[in-house]
Amino acid sequence: MGLAAVSKIFPYPRARAAEKTPKPADEVNFRIGRRVAEAKLAAVDGAVRAHEAAHVAALGTAGAGGASFSYMIGPDGTRYAVGGSVRVTASPVPGDPEATIRRAKALILASYAVISPSPADMRVAAEAYQMEMQAKRELAREVEAGEEAGMQREWYA
Repeated sequence: MGLAAVSKIFPYPRARAAEKTPKPADEVNFRIGRRVAEAKLAAVDGAVRAHEAAHVAALGTAGAGGASFSYMIGPDGTRYAVGGSVRVTASPVPGDPEATIRRAKALILASYAVISPSPADMRVAAEAYQMEMQAKRELAREVEAGEEAGMQREWYA
């Protein structure tokens, strides 16, 4: 009995063999690439959210709200956070150098509260440090002026 005769008697093995034909390499590579892209986007999303959550937690009441995110739509249609920011009030407190110092220290701590500070985090910390130093100079002038005024009162008393 030849192969043709066997095929006529048992047609199913040949049909099943056709079903198990491997998919074209391009389609397999596309699916693998898509899964890899989704996994990478999910990892970035988690890192971005953790980074901004650390800032928010460190800021406490010094923050001006929660985190904002920029998103990318993945191949699966899901929105993944790929960037973020936290709004803060980074200006001195008018007429209150002590409050300005507290605000600056909170900004510095929040900037360095993350595992890997971004360039923007470093810039905010540097600006906050300058604000703190200016407030300390202002406070020292106030204390000095107060001491001089106190000494003059004692002198004339």
